[in-house]
Amino acid sequence: MAHEQRTDKQPKKKKGWLGAAIVCIGSFAFATLPEPDPLDMSPEAVAEREQQKLERQRQLAEIARQREICDVSKHRSTAIVTARYLVKERLNDPRSARFPRAPSQLTVDQSTCTFAIAGEYSAKNAFGGRVRGSYAMNVQVDADGNSKGTNIIVR
Repeated sequence: MAHEQRTDKQPKKKKGWLGAAIVCIGSFAFATLPEPDPLDMSPEAVAEREQQKLERQRQLAEIARQREICDVSKHRSTAIVTARYLVKERLNDPRSARFPRAPSQLTVDQSTCTFAIAGEYSAKNAFGGRVRGSYAMNVQVDADGNSKGTNIIVR
């Protein structure tokens, strides 16, 4: 049997490298445009430009400060301990509470240093039997390492 060539295949499309090259060159040209000469600008325009630069520097400093304040590796354990403490406060027998190694969900909003934590626990009920439950909450950590829980749900 001879090998038959399939005719139902679509021809290969050529890649549009020219368009990508134009976009790259245009982006480079825009990024390297010289700033206007302050001597050619009006005093109001120079003052506005300086104000914009100062505002941008303030924004960058605030972002750096927030990142420093909300060091996830540093505050993660604080948030988890706080969450477990708040769960224990709501149980009949807080000393019997057991938690798995890590919460099932842990996300952080670095702009506010708020951790969203969800997980499971087991503890003794009023009759002495062990029951399982779940919890979810937000824990906000401030610059000093103090934390507080909000939106606490323990089931």
